[in-house]
Amino acid sequence: MENFLFHRDALLNEHRGPRQGVAFAIKYAKLMDRHLRDLYEAAAGDGARTPGLALAALGGYGRGEMSPHSDVDLLFLTATNKDQETYKPLIEAMLYPLWDLKLDVGQAVRTPSQCLEMGHEDFATLSTQLDSRFLLGDVALFAEFTEKLYRYLGAKPRKKAFFDNLSEFVESRHQKHGQSPYLLEPNVKEGQGGLRDMHAIRWAAMGLYDFSEVEDMVAKGFLANDRLRDLEEARAFMTDLRHHLHLLAGRKTDTLTFDLQVDVAKHLSYDDDGHLAGVEKFMQDYYTRVYKTKSTLDYFLSRVREDLIPLRIWKMTQRPRRVERGLSILRGQIELGGRDDVRDRPILMMRAWEISSSSGLPISQRSLELIRTNLDLVDDDYRTNPQVIKSFLKALCAVPPKRAKTDHLDAGQTLPLLEAFIPELAGVKAQVQHDAYHVFTVDVHLMRTLWELKKIALELGDSSEPGETSFERQVFEAVQDKEALFLAALLHDIGKGKGSDHARLGADMIPRIGWRLGLSERTTDTIRFVILEHLFLVRTATRRDLTEEKLIVNCARRIGDVDRLNMLFLLTMADSRATGSEVMNHWKASLLRDLHAKIHRVLTRSDLVGRETTRRTDKLLIQVAKRLEDKLPSAEVDAHLEKMSAHYLSVMDADAVVRHILLERDMAKTGKPLIWEVEAKDDGYCEVTILAEDRPGLLSRMAGLFTIHHINILGAQVFTRASNIALDVFQVEHPPDRVYEDETWEKVKTDALKVLTGQMALDFRLAQKRPLLKRTKPVTQKPDNVVVDVETSDFYTIVEVYTYDRLGLLYEITKALYDLQLSIYIAKISTQVEQVVDVFYVKDFFGQKLTDSEQIQELKDALYFTLAR
Repeated sequence: MENFLFHRDALLNEHRGPRQGVAFAIKYAKLMDRHLRDLYEAAAGDGARTPGLALAALGGYGRGEMSPHSDVDLLFLTATNKDQETYKPLIEAMLYPLWDLKLDVGQAVRTPSQCLEMGHEDFATLSTQLDSRFLLGDVALFAEFTEKLYRYLGAKPRKKAFFDNLSEFVESRHQKHGQSPYLLEPNVKEGQGGLRDMHAIRWAAMGLYDFSEVEDMVAKGFLANDRLRDLEEARAFMTDLRHHLHLLAGRKTDTLTFDLQVDVAKHLSYDDDGHLAGVEKFMQDYYTRVYKTKSTLDYFLSRVREDLIPLRIWKMTQRPRRVERGLSILRGQIELGGRDDVRDRPILMMRAWEISSSSGLPISQRSLELIRTNLDLVDDDYRTNPQVIKSFLKALCAVPPKRAKTDHLDAGQTLPLLEAFIPELAGVKAQVQHDAYHVFTVDVHLMRTLWELKKIALELGDSSEPGETSFERQVFEAVQDKEALFLAALLHDIGKGKGSDHARLGADMIPRIGWRLGLSERTTDTIRFVILEHLFLVRTATRRDLTEEKLIVNCARRIGDVDRLNMLFLLTMADSRATGSEVMNHWKASLLRDLHAKIHRVLTRSDLVGRETTRRTDKLLIQVAKRLEDKLPSAEVDAHLEKMSAHYLSVMDADAVVRHILLERDMAKTGKPLIWEVEAKDDGYCEVTILAEDRPGLLSRMAGLFTIHHINILGAQVFTRASNIALDVFQVEHPPDRVYEDETWEKVKTDALKVLTGQMALDFRLAQKRPLLKRTKPVTQKPDNVVVDVETSDFYTIVEVYTYDRLGLLYEITKALYDLQLSIYIAKISTQVEQVVDVFYVKDFFGQKLTDSEQIQELKDALYFTLAR
């Protein structure tokens, strides 16, 4: 045992550098082979023979793909059930030392017939048997097992069943480990484009065609030589990556988590440069290989399917439809004729995308392979060919029928063609931003944004009211230059990876692209403007008080044109939805709609669309009055509504307004100093509504209260009624102990009352808790930033704080503001995964706006000190 551990540790020390994973895997498998032979000889007796017993390596051990903490899967193959009893002492004598070494050993004792039965019932078991490798014992028995296995698989009726089981296995694994290859924290073994996808090709080669190596599939015509080279290179990369994951984690792990990505990148010698962090370059290489592997698997499975289900069978149920020479619809897919057709008429490649976009039918894998292998035809002449450009623009703007199966349209399958046609797109190929905010690589995000825009055109997005045309769809119909809109969607992030201010860098690339596409100067300038300003609306909507007239007027001046406003709005919605599920919610969408309507009113000097805000407010007030008519006198309802600010009405729905009115009334009738309500939301967080008499530092005290109880604040909205009642609405995570959550909330409520009545020394309690407060390490440690804006608002000083999220953050910031005798009138607290943007509209205790430069500098210094503490 000690000898094995010594040699294993020596191997680990020898193979800790870059590109050592494959060499370690081979040597570790050989070391394990030797150790098992030693155990066998010790248990059976030196020179002893064991007829009727063979030992085989399975799975990764069978393939020789051993990472430092891989499972050791073994098959003890016996000729009969009786032999299993006979050799039980020997088997246990081999297994116990392996368990003593703390190895993860997976063992099975079966006859060849039992192996086939298990394989018939479970594809995962069958796949491990395909990877079996003889180690020792009765070699004739192992040969009998493999002969039976391949004879079983070779039966013609079982070939399609094997393929269906393989396809289902691949699909279910992808479902379990993420539907996209571009996950934030991918599984390098089980995820899309990972090692398992490579294994699936190997299993198909062995199980369907009795090929011992994947290389044989090239001769059969199922894979191209360059595809095979891509697979071999990806396998080496993934094996090396998995090797370092195990080393760094000190255990078996296949998930490339954020905290490991930076360290793995360093181990693999990826260094920062002037534009990209080393970890971003590493992940770009990872996603490049993942996409190639996933693409190769898709192509391979489609070729096998064609081989198993001949075209004549398809023609019996579905007649081919010719679109034009060299282009048809077959098997429910867009089909290119062949290489000669593509070489003769290269426009067919773009036409295939155009037909796919308008019909909703996918391009076949065979045709995608034809496009991939003929991209050399996409040269400068091709890029400026008017017929090709016309087809490209039609494909870009095409909206498929609602009945079409359209889930493939955002998958990025046509990215190679688009990257060749618009070379600027190649600059963001497989590019990742190392944060928890952007779920997809930049190139795939661009395609998803394009699809989200088409969903708005299809009206598949969220409607503001059931049965009504969505506000977004109305805006889309009003857009005059839809080509400019769709081009802006496709190109809005092409400046990423080239330095800071990606919007400006991307906008600067547009004139050249516009010239190649033959766009008018006006259209080119519009696209450039929309890309330059594509973050403007969302930043304004989520960080500013939209009731300030000066703000809206300045926004209108900056945009200057209704069509540009409409494009910015639609791109903002599509961009946010394409970024990730946590980026866009109903609250943010309503803010964007409100901002659009107000700017539109200024630009048009009419109420045609601007009255959307008035209509919404009027509708809201009618709904509130109707729901309260049996509960309160109408005069009292009117009195409550008159006290509500425009800012409050713009972000609340009718149910919330009714609830707040009743809570405030209850507070007035009972004389309670505090009203407290907690509601669990379906999205996995809690909303806490607090009403109390307004006083300086109230927000800070409530934030400190949550910190004491280890409850993380995700967002907050702060309002002050004309009646001097403060209404604070917090979005928070559930308490850590979900078993006793109700009891925890009762305790928090009791402590809130103590804080407000001076019965709890908040700073003292926090000082006691501080050593226990965990500061979660962010994915990326970007510098903290504090911005003080004295220009946007005529009445308030606006303080913006950019940092990463951690427990107690809001208390620390608001405490610093209170210490400087600043009152918070409006707070916009926003947490996007790990990134925080907190915006406060403040005045001093005398109700004055801050204008003194020394005082503003003191404010910034205090906040920087607080964030760094």
